[in-house]
Amino acid sequence: MAQSEAEPAMAQLSIMERIVARNEAYERFGTVSTHVHRAERALENKRRIAEAAARALDHFKRDVAGKQSRRSMEINVNAPVTEGANYSIVHQFKEHLLTPSEREQFESFSSKAATALSEVSAAAESLEGLKGQLLSVLDDIAKLPDPLDEILTFQEMVNSAEGEVASLEETVRAQGLIITEAKASVPTLESYLQKRQDLLAEIATGGKKESALADLDAEINAERKKVAKLQEKADMATENAQHAIVGLQRKISAARERAKALLGQKQSVVHGFLMFEAEKAGCEYLHLVEQVVDKFRQLIAIDTILTETGNRSIAGHDVCNFYVPAFELRAHETATIRRWLIEGRDVLTAFHDTGEFATGLQLERERLAALGVSL
Repeated sequence: MAQSEAEPAMAQLSIMERIVARNEAYERFGTVSTHVHRAERALENKRRIAEAAARALDHFKRDVAGKQSRRSMEINVNAPVTEGANYSIVHQFKEHLLTPSEREQFESFSSKAATALSEVSAAAESLEGLKGQLLSVLDDIAKLPDPLDEILTFQEMVNSAEGEVASLEETVRAQGLIITEAKASVPTLESYLQKRQDLLAEIATGGKKESALADLDAEINAERKKVAKLQEKADMATENAQHAIVGLQRKISAARERAKALLGQKQSVVHGFLMFEAEKAGCEYLHLVEQVVDKFRQLIAIDTILTETGNRSIAGHDVCNFYVPAFELRAHETATIRRWLIEGRDVLTAFHDTGEFATGLQLERERLAALGVSL
C-alpha cells in the first residue's frame, strides 16, 4: 500500500488502534529479524562446511597428484634415456590417470564439495529472501505513526480537554462577576427617602415650608429615572450573563465528557505504548540470548573436544545447563530457544544433553577442520 493511501486509513483509527497496529508490525519485524539472524548463522555454517569440503578435495587432489608423479617416475625409470631429456616431474593432478579406488574417492569428495556449494547458494538465496521480507516490514513500520508520538499526542489531547474544562469554568466565574458588578452598579433611593422623611418632619413642626417638599420630590423623581435606566442596563447585563452561564455549563458538561472519555483510554494507551517498548526490548533481548546461547554451545563443544583429546575440562560446576528469565511477550512465545519452567521459574534455556549440542559439536569440528586443524 502506498504511503499516501496508508496515512488516511491510519487516521481513521483511534490512537490505541494505531499503537496496536505498530506493535503488531514490530512483532513481525522481530520474528523476521530472528529468522534473518538464524539464516545468517546457517549461511556461515554452510560456508565453513563448503570450505572444509573444498580443502578436503584439494588435499585429496594434491595427494593423488604426488602418487601419480611417483607412478610416472616408476614407469619412466626403465625407459631409454634420450640425450637432453627433461626429467623434472610436475606434480599435476590428472583425472584420466585415476585408479578405480582413487576415482571413487574423487567422486565422493567432488560430490561433497558440489553439494556444499549448492547448499551455500541455497542458504544465500534464502537469506536474501528474508532480508527482502525484513525491508518490507520496515517499510510498513515507517508508514505507521511512532508510538511515542502517539502517546505524547494523546497526553496533549487529555491536557487540552482538561484545560478546556478549566477555561470554561473560569469563564463562568467571570460571568458571575458581571452579575455581581451589574447589581452593585445600581444605586438605591434610600438616602432620598430618608431626606424626604426628615423634611416632612420639619414641615410638620413648622421648621420648613411645604414648597421645599415639591423641590425634593422633583429631585427624587429625576434620580428615580436615572436609577431606572441603570437598573434596566444592569438587568440586561445580568440576564445575558445568566444565559451565558447556562450555555457555558452545557459546554462544560460536554468538555468534561470528552476529558472523561480520554482519561478512560489512558490506561489502555499507556499499556499499548509500554507493551510496544517491552516487545522491542524483548526482541533485542532474545537476539542477545541467542548469541549467548551460540557461544555457550560453542564453549561446550570445545570443552567436549578438549576432554576427547585428553585435556582438562574447562567447564565449571553445573555449567551444562544454561537459562535466562523469559517474559510474557509474543517475541518470547515464538522463540525457537526452549522455554521451560525450572523450579517454578519461566526461562529460556539450552541443555547440554540435547541434540542441539551434538549439532554444535559437529559444527565446531567442521569449523576447526576448515581452519586446517587436525584433531
